[in-house]
Amino acid sequence: MNDIHTQLEECFSVVFADLTPDEIPIASMETVESWDSLGTLTLVGVIEQMFGVKFEIDDVPELVSFEKIAAWLEGRSGQMAA
Repeated sequence: MNDIHTQLEECFSVVFADLTPDEIPIASMETVESWDSLGTLTLVGVIEQMFGVKFEIDDVPELVSFEKIAAWLEGRSGQMAA
């Protein structure tokens, strides 16, 4: 597993503490009951701190699953401070 996924799993475990390690990589807004708009904002803040990135407001509606967020981060891996 790559470093982005490992760090992203840490972010998810902080925000969604009720998820098991097996549930995190398949997590999405549809499968995680507590992943609402507040959960999204919290997750974005934790990810920004962990990875040293800044999401644009237009990016946020696309961040609906672990995999989509991982892909977004992988696409910016050369720009990250972490």
